[in-house]
Amino acid sequence: MKHFFIGIMLLLGTTITTASETVFEINNKLSNLDIEGNSVKYLRVFDQLVDDLREDGIRFSYDGTMVKNDYSGVPYFLVKNVQVYIKKEIFEKYKKHAILLDKQTFFNDAIKRYSYSYIFSNSEYQWAKPKLKLKMEILDENNRVMYSRDIKAVFTGNGISNGTGVGFENFFRYLSYSKEYQVFSDKSIADNISIFRDQAIHMSLEDMQRIKAIKFRVLDNK
Repeated sequence: MKHFFIGIMLLLGTTITTASETVFEINNKLSNLDIEGNSVKYLRVFDQLVDDLREDGIRFSYDGTMVKNDYSGVPYFLVKNVQVYIKKEIFEKYKKHAILLDKQTFFNDAIKRYSYSYIFSNSEYQWAKPKLKLKMEILDENNRVMYSRDIKAVFTGNGISNGTGVGFENFFRYLSYSKEYQVFSDKSIADNISIFRDQAIHMSLEDMQRIKAIKFRVLDNK
């Protein structure tokens, strides 16, 4: 794994010595670097990734619906095994940007300027404010929203595990680990514990009769 640290970039230069002190002049390579301009290059990639994921970069699926009773006998509507995937086309498009993590310090600086560390998050961690959110909506016969719920997202695989969500670093780290194989597939970002992929919705039987459709969306997190 490559990392780039700025801590030791300063080369020894001229030495100036007087009777009471010694001053070492250094060749500071950072003095000639446009740090803000460098970050702009990263931010453009982050923005384009977010746009691509929002527009057509996510695939949803589920294994059907049913009506069940909870432990006290109250009925609820169940959407079974909701799954969310980042499409392989996204990974294929952005694999050329895996090198962004080669210079970790600049990557971290760009993330700080971007103000978002996460693309999606596990909704239980409110402090991990994501750039996007995933939502499931239950619609009636008039396509009106009867019920909505945010879907939790996490990122695992290739030695990467982040129960807090899908971070920008997680995404590019995954590309960095996978790029040598050059073969991608849709990547699940649904909760890795299957029981939490079942979406239970308490509502009356009369409301359940009115259910017409299930809608999944990718939205800006405002």
